[in-house]
Amino acid sequence: REPATAHVEYSFDDGRWIASPEVRREPGAAEQILLGIPYDVAVRYRLTIDSGNGPITSSEQAIATGHLPDRAPSVAVLAADESAWDPSLTYLLGTVNTGEGLLDDPFCTFVIDRQGRLVWYIENPANRMALHARVSRDGGDLLIYHNSLIAELDGGAASQVLRTKIDGTV
Repeated sequence: REPATAHVEYSFDDGRWIASPEVRREPGAAEQILLGIPYDVAVRYRLTIDSGNGPITSSEQAIATGHLPDRAPSVAVLAADESAWDPSLTYLLGTVNTGEGLLDDPFCTFVIDRQGRLVWYIENPANRMALHARVSRDGGDLLIYHNSLIAELDGGAASQVLRTKIDGTV
């Protein structure tokens, strides 16, 4: 009924909770993208709001994420020493050919967590290799270079850089 700051806390690994950034909200319905959640997991979440009279936290609720996309890359962690991990680097952004290695197979751009679980995925347009995916300087976008399938034939004239938000808006 009045403006408030709000954030969502969520968990998909026992004992580990992640908090979304605090945002000032007006009264009414609102949405919040929760980042870093793998496909095919159960998620617990709770909402905290504060309109100036102290925080109020909802009871825990449960949701589940969708299934892995059919062409999603398969990832396996073969060795890991958690004590050596940099705590500020929790995800890997990458690109890969999702087929058998042939040039006309689809490419994708993805984000995985430290356990090798896919948390974000987008297929590239047909006849475009995905190369050099990066986070923009301001941290607000993903930049994905879509090279011509065979750049030697067109000198790269059909290449593009896709600037997309994590929610898929271009």
